[in-house]
Amino acid sequence: MMSKLVQTFDEINITPLTDIFLVLLIIMMVVAPSLAQNQQPLKLPDIKAGAKYEASSLAVDIDPQGAFTLAGAAVANVAALEASLKQQLPTAADKKLVVRADKNTPSRYVLDAMQAAAHAGFERVLVAGNPKPTEPPKPQEVPPRG
Repeated sequence: MMSKLVQTFDEINITPLTDIFLVLLIIMMVVAPSLAQNQQPLKLPDIKAGAKYEASSLAVDIDPQGAFTLAGAAVANVAALEASLKQQLPTAADKKLVVRADKNTPSRYVLDAMQAAAHAGFERVLVAGNPKPTEPPKPQEVPPRG
């Protein structure tokens, strides 16, 4: 009788696994800077009065350097902002736009955004801010009787 030779594999081939990890690493290295660029925190100015706006409203963010971000996407300049706003107008609720500007943003950039919104056809433009903390009333001194 002839015996069959059985060969066992003692090692695992990790080359395909390494290739997959390298591809994922390259993808993350390419995508990560663009994600970080679009998510700059804004320090909104304090406001004394106003109404709350819905978080689902269409919003344009303006950083201190005057860079515009509309619905999470960076916009190159005011003309591009106006064109993007015209495209977003049909989906905007009540033709309303919220302008969220950092408190260190020069007002000319806020005005540029408001003019672009008006030219695009928006009927209401709201400026977002943080409600100013209310100070508790100071206790009044009662004069002594006498």
